[in-house]
Amino acid sequence: MKYKLEKYAKDLRLYYHYGCRRLGLEKHSIHQILSRKHKLLYIPISKNASTSLKHVLFELEEGFAYKYFGKNKQVYRSLHDYFLKQPNAFTGVSDLLSDTSFTKFAVIRDPVKRLISCYRNRVVDLKDLEKSRLDGLPVRPDINYFILKLNKYQKANKIIEHHSRAQHKFLGNTLQYLDHIFPMKQMQRLKDFIKKYQPDYKLLERKSKGTSYALNDLSAEALEKAIHFYQKDYDLLEDYYSADQIWDEYNQASI
Repeated sequence: MKYKLEKYAKDLRLYYHYGCRRLGLEKHSIHQILSRKHKLLYIPISKNASTSLKHVLFELEEGFAYKYFGKNKQVYRSLHDYFLKQPNAFTGVSDLLSDTSFTKFAVIRDPVKRLISCYRNRVVDLKDLEKSRLDGLPVRPDINYFILKLNKYQKANKIIEHHSRAQHKFLGNTLQYLDHIFPMKQMQRLKDFIKKYQPDYKLLERKSKGTSYALNDLSAEALEKAIHFYQKDYDLLEDYYSADQIWDEYNQASI
């Protein structure tokens, strides 16, 4: 009976934090992953090497590679479930700014390229849309149709919404609390950073197999729509990415 009550309490806390995030309440708007042993704090952003880094943080904290397991009478369905159900799994910008005891880091990515990765992995390879009621939308849209109808696909499928959610929403619309920011194109910097805490660890290159899509697979209309959709990301990440840069790369690739 006690175990059931504890499990119910943890599930209730998770749903409470999820509801706070959906309502935009600042106190619980940001998912954080902590390694208390190493005083590391990671802000996961889907499609930005987050699964690989969760494996890293898990092994740093627990001392062994992740596998399906239970701890403290709590059974975790997945690595993601494990981190979502940890104490203090959710926080806000004010707490992140005030806490200087952890080294905080995140991985960022060009918004349009991140969306292309979402389409390749979640729509084409994993076929997530086949699990949804799409109200007339194609289950297997081409990449341009998917981008042009992104709002509708996000509303129809929570997995798609999560993996295509704007990066500024994961970050709380600020980078001020972060000690280290790693662009995806600079993965060696990230690997060197991780090796400071576990020298023999190799960052796994996950989700690299499957179909391939590139920037020049987009129509000009779809690219314009994607840039507009992620304009707040480009504003937040202006020191790293810009719409002009992605247009230049697109035009070069289309020659």
